[in-house]
Amino acid sequence: MKVGKLEKTWNKNVIALGLSQGFIEPLEATALHLVLETMIGFFTHFKQGDFSQKDIEHFNQSISARYEGIRDYIVCHYKVNTRNDTEYWHDVKSNIPISDNLCAVLDTWDAGKDITPVLQARGMDKYYPAVSWYCLLAGYGRFKNKPGTVDYDQKISEQISEQRKQVRRFLQATKGRFLSHQDALKALS
Repeated sequence: MKVGKLEKTWNKNVIALGLSQGFIEPLEATALHLVLETMIGFFTHFKQGDFSQKDIEHFNQSISARYEGIRDYIVCHYKVNTRNDTEYWHDVKSNIPISDNLCAVLDTWDAGKDITPVLQARGMDKYYPAVSWYCLLAGYGRFKNKPGTVDYDQKISEQISEQRKQVRRFLQATKGRFLSHQDALKALS
């Protein structure tokens, strides 16, 4: 798959949209988001009559930044995944270059520090909020041992196990409060 984006989404009197604008990754719903954001941005300029070269450049920079923010989030999935069952996953981890922004986020996370200020300073929280980044990195189990705590991984494992038990108890306690699938469909007719 060839991935990338146009340098200029808006060029003279032409707006590129959808796959003519760029392509990041086939398994993400980001393409629809990018189409929508491009249309909203263009219509905003159109209604205001903002067609100067400066306005067009600002629009193009905004769309490019959005592409790069989404790209970093998707690339992070590939870089931090824990799969190693095929040559594909080995190659993906070793062959995807990462941006300075993503490198800063991963370095901060790996140092055990709060990534929120990094995301904010680099404008990355506009596309995916800090909580999404925390879920991504924690979800892939990317934890480094904290200095001086040998049993850090064990503690995390125990916490996750306890949280899973709490979720199971909650689901067990609430399942009787809802109709079965068949009963719910009957109730609709």
